[in-house]
Amino acid sequence: MIDIDKVGFHVGRAVLSLPKRWKRRIAGPEVRKDGAALDLDMQLVLTLRDRVKRKAESHRQSPAVLRARMHHEIVASSGPALPVGVVRDVQIRLEDPERSLSARHYIPAKTTPSTDPRPLLVYYHGGGMVFGDVDTHDRACRIFCATANVDVLSVEYRLAPDAKFPAAADDARAAFQWAVAEAERLGVDPTKIAVAGDSAGGNLAAVVAQQAAADRVPPAAQILIYPAVDRAKHDYGSLELFAENFLLTRAEIGWYHEQYTAGTGVDDRDPRVSPMYAPSLEKLPAALVITAGFDPLRDEGEAYANRLRDAGNHVVLHRFGGLIHGFLNLVGISKSAEAAVEDLARRMVPFLHGHS
Repeated sequence: MIDIDKVGFHVGRAVLSLPKRWKRRIAGPEVRKDGAALDLDMQLVLTLRDRVKRKAESHRQSPAVLRARMHHEIVASSGPALPVGVVRDVQIRLEDPERSLSARHYIPAKTTPSTDPRPLLVYYHGGGMVFGDVDTHDRACRIFCATANVDVLSVEYRLAPDAKFPAAADDARAAFQWAVAEAERLGVDPTKIAVAGDSAGGNLAAVVAQQAAADRVPPAAQILIYPAVDRAKHDYGSLELFAENFLLTRAEIGWYHEQYTAGTGVDDRDPRVSPMYAPSLEKLPAALVITAGFDPLRDEGEAYANRLRDAGNHVVLHRFGGLIHGFLNLVGISKSAEAAVEDLARRMVPFLHGHS
């Protein structure tokens, strides 16, 4: 994200609202890689970010400092809240009476008390398992709620390195189970509860989809947004092509993974770490897999989509060719990112409402 405060948000948005010729002058010559052109808004975001003196790579900061900085940057970049019907903070009760998970429940404005039970999207935020919360993904969840006309339950899971693997995966699974058990109280249809997430959250959604299917209470669908699904293979083309200079770096990917798993003894091919390596991907929920063209995680996400399809599952794969990793958190300042997230939400509709 661009390192800006609330005032800087308006400056950043103003720059990205300039006529195309002025944006091109600031951003520089068009960037092309792998046969695609980087979206001008994305290039401008990267250019502005590089000019900010306080910019620092994630893997050179302590997790606590990173968490505070990223929360500030993302929330400041989000802009005014998009109105939906109802927004309420809830607590997810766990088997351990000493613990609960914070979550935020969004209800669309089109809902009335007499409406049939609604679909629900259980959403896991991105952030490398190290940062992120309901506030950093508030704007995106509101777009999903309003555009797809669906309830959204945005979940805060335990973060690394304070809580190592399998804490996040266990919390994600527990949140889905809670949503199914509490469907009537939430006003949602227990047969139309889907899981979704971006980046690390996409990993958790994929893990929950596999585990819940094994439990014979599968989610209605899985929405995986530029998911991190393979930490064992290191020769994906996109990981090399976009190793530097496209927001998320190869070094940061390794650092995030280390924060989550170092010292646990878990194998990188454990499906709870890398869903790609599940022994079987048969009979899993329908999947919408979203990737970004200029993202080091692009190829592993697409490889996972192809493996799901080869196993006989219904899969829709869509690549936003000119966008970068993290575009979900740029909706407040970039029209390109906002249009992509709205498009993404529309693509969710047949998966959530059960019609094409």
